[in-house]
Amino acid sequence: MCGIAGVYHLDKQKADIRILAKMSKVLFHRGPDSHGEFIYNNIGLANRRLAIIDPTEDGNQPMGTKDGNLWITYNGEIFNFKNIRDELENKGYKFKSHSDTETLLYGYKEYGSEIINKLIGQFAFCIWDKKKDRLFLARDPLGINPLYYARIGKTFIFASEVKALLASGFIRKEIDPEALHHYLSMYMIPAPLTIFKEIKSLIPGFMMIVDKNGIKTRRFWDIPVGLWRDNKKTYKDLKDELKTRLISAVSSAQVSDVPVGAFLSGGIDSSTIVALMATNGKAKIKTYNLWAEGGVSYDEREYARLISKKFGTEHHECSVFERDIITELPKIIYFFDQPTGGSFENYFISKMAGRDVKVALSGLGGDELFAGYHSIIYKTKYLSSFYSHSPSYFRKLIMNLVKVLPLAVDIKKTIKIADKLLQCPGIMKKRLFLYFAFGEKEKKLIYNTNFLPKVKNYTTDIFFDKIFYKVKNQSEIDQLSYLDFKTYTRDDLLLGTGMMGMANSLEVRVPFLNQDLVSFSSQIPPKYKYYRGMSKYILKDVMKEWLPEKILRHRKTGFGLPRVGYMKTILKPYILKVLSSDSIKKRGFFNLVHLKTVIEQFYSEKSNKMLWNEHLRVWLFFVFELWCRIYLDEKEVEVPGVSLSDLCA
Repeated sequence: MCGIAGVYHLDKQKADIRILAKMSKVLFHRGPDSHGEFIYNNIGLANRRLAIIDPTEDGNQPMGTKDGNLWITYNGEIFNFKNIRDELENKGYKFKSHSDTETLLYGYKEYGSEIINKLIGQFAFCIWDKKKDRLFLARDPLGINPLYYARIGKTFIFASEVKALLASGFIRKEIDPEALHHYLSMYMIPAPLTIFKEIKSLIPGFMMIVDKNGIKTRRFWDIPVGLWRDNKKTYKDLKDELKTRLISAVSSAQVSDVPVGAFLSGGIDSSTIVALMATNGKAKIKTYNLWAEGGVSYDEREYARLISKKFGTEHHECSVFERDIITELPKIIYFFDQPTGGSFENYFISKMAGRDVKVALSGLGGDELFAGYHSIIYKTKYLSSFYSHSPSYFRKLIMNLVKVLPLAVDIKKTIKIADKLLQCPGIMKKRLFLYFAFGEKEKKLIYNTNFLPKVKNYTTDIFFDKIFYKVKNQSEIDQLSYLDFKTYTRDDLLLGTGMMGMANSLEVRVPFLNQDLVSFSSQIPPKYKYYRGMSKYILKDVMKEWLPEKILRHRKTGFGLPRVGYMKTILKPYILKVLSSDSIKKRGFFNLVHLKTVIEQFYSEKSNKMLWNEHLRVWLFFVFELWCRIYLDEKEVEVPGVSLSDLCA
């Protein structure tokens, strides 16, 4: 990957190299190998290169065609670029380099915007057409690589990260109320919104044209849903084809002129990636596993070691200690760009891998394709139907008994949670109940009287309703998969993985999200993805050929760090200081009394049974305030040179 940035003045004002240099400078971590700027009258393009394919100077950017008419700044990898290059060479094109950048550039010259439909990979790029005085931008179908933009008057700017747009000096640091409102429920900010009102994120699978007439966007790809309905293939046919496509997707993701490693948690997804990498017969694989002090429930080293031994990888284990959390947290928040409820574990494993390799493959995406998430919703489907239709007096009787019976606190809380979940009307409401940090009613109590009017017209539930409406007639598994792809996967997992990788000059690739494999997964009936209580059924069936039974039967653990433990121990004094009464009042967004109640509830909670979204309530405010101190309070947004203690002072 690389870092890209650009300035385009629609009023023909000359582009300023100094502004471009500032934007490029803050993207250094994305491309430490080389950098370049291109200026021509009203256009300026910049690139920070992490050299992976053709790492010679011939692949440096920005890159122009021989006639100087087209110029590109590009971030990503086109895995099938050699096939496209062969097509172009057959048409008479000559190439100077062996890079996918040059292939993309001349592919655009030959095919125009239709080149986008030929690309398999992860990318975000901008091509300037000198004759037409026009920009063409695009972002990959799944949203693996980010692309942000803003139009301020007659000036259009874009970049790989929000902080680069801030560095231009054109952006006002004004919080978008709608983005903040969704953040408090979703613990992420959904595209096309960003935390800043003037900055937008180009939605995955969209292209954009910018010229004197303004900005036009068009979708070129969307998540396919329900293709299995018209599919007459047998289970064996589907299984055989899935095997072929998995091998192909992993092989494609290994295209590189530098060594490629892999994240290895020991779960089914990362183990699949490593197994197929080894099958492809490349050089000895370097694998990386994360373990945290005090994180017994997340410790999967035993399983990762098993896979490493079986496939002969050079295995590395990253140990995260409490002192590392204190030291690195300000940097993590800086590098992520925007407030977030997750992804700081990716920073540590990327930091370790980035010392050895420039590219690492991840198993991200397997859950979305093969029903790895939401098993509790699927398992309680019929019970929920029975319970929600039972007489209200029956449900009240049960809950009254729970109150008076001498049951342990954890058992009582489990029953209360189950009661709420089983009464949720419909699959989407269950999903929101399990994953939302705050519901709409409680969010209205969180804001202070000055900020509340700014968010009164926004409803996160409606945001989800609009997505859900597109797949309302699909199976429940297809519905939830589509929702995840359009929210959690795109705006949290992929963004977090990519940002934390790039913070350490590491390109993270996700073979499961090869768009051909994603399309094929839609041809697989849901009953083969979730079968008799087993998630990822067909994937596990395919991988029996490579993976030990111990891995296939291993209960899903999840990739993470013991954040709740940190919050209740080493981070507690920092949280209480950052979210002090004076700090909350000064920031001016939240109701002091209600926020204090949320904090007190978290620290006085007697039950160890805590929904994973409950601890996010305090974490969201903590991260948001730290982010504000880095991004709003400082004149220049820079890598924090201070400790967490200084930042919390």
